[in-house]
Amino acid sequence: MWPKTRTLIVVVAVTLLVWVLTDLALTGNLTDKALQYRLADPVDSPLIVELVQPADGKLVASFRGSTARINTLASRIATGQFPRPLQIDPNTPVGLRTLSAAQTLGQSFDKDLRGISIARVTPGKIVVKVDKWIRPTVKVSRLEAGSFSAQQVQFEPAEVKITIRHSVWESIAPKHRVLVGRITPGEIAAPADGDKVTVRARLVPQIAGHPVKLLTDTVRAVFHVETTQVRDRLLGISVLYPAQWLREYELVVENKDALKVDLEVEGPPELIESLKAGKLPVAVVLPFTLEDIRPRTATDGPIVREPKVILPAGVKLIRQPEPVRFFLRKRGGG
Repeated sequence: MWPKTRTLIVVVAVTLLVWVLTDLALTGNLTDKALQYRLADPVDSPLIVELVQPADGKLVASFRGSTARINTLASRIATGQFPRPLQIDPNTPVGLRTLSAAQTLGQSFDKDLRGISIARVTPGKIVVKVDKWIRPTVKVSRLEAGSFSAQQVQFEPAEVKITIRHSVWESIAPKHRVLVGRITPGEIAAPADGDKVTVRARLVPQIAGHPVKLLTDTVRAVFHVETTQVRDRLLGISVLYPAQWLREYELVVENKDALKVDLEVEGPPELIESLKAGKLPVAVVLPFTLEDIRPRTATDGPIVREPKVILPAGVKLIRQPEPVRFFLRKRGGG
């Protein structure tokens, strides 16, 4: 009994050793391999998909499998064929979506890579932001007519379709979901008070400051001209400057009262009223230049610069604000 049993044990042991050696010979590892993760461009889809994490699309992964398949995988990674760009289902809801990095990479395995396992992926999660294009109908509500005021305006068509991101559209208050038409003074020769004018107005391709795609570039505008101009003052406008410069440089202003200005302006009554009510933008900007950061001696004195005033078309600045006298000094005494 013992000789037979010992023979059986020896045969099993030898078989097991051969199996282990064979497995070791046919098993390979691909450790901490850098991968570039990409999103596929949606084809015939309204979706907009953006990577949130990792923002640069870089992953580090380790794989195990047969030597032949690991070599095939390494070759595909080197030539940019792995991983395949991720396809997002066109029916995916709008919002943030979190995916398992290992499962997502596993979707790139085909029959030539079958049997490879993923030991580790860093980061372990892939976060994508899903948005989509929509085509709402928007009202054309106002006409910018340059140096005169347009009264009793009628637009034809009164509403047009636009293309805009769903998330942007939802962020805009309903009362601001309107388009503006614009004409230049040169398009109407010497308009007089009360003139009835018909002209093609170009639509401004934005809503509440957000860019949109227009399906119609122009509309027909019919209106009465009002050339009356009024003067008024816009009080306490803060002077803006490039804040990113101030991470490295300190802004020292000698006449600090010049950083808040009153503007005397002239224009059509409705534009002036809209400016005073804050419905139209106005900006006073102090620009910086590279010359401003060069070392200055005591005899150089401060930099003296007039702020730039940005007003809507048709509004004229009567008097330029006081120049600002300032220095830009390197922080930390450098």
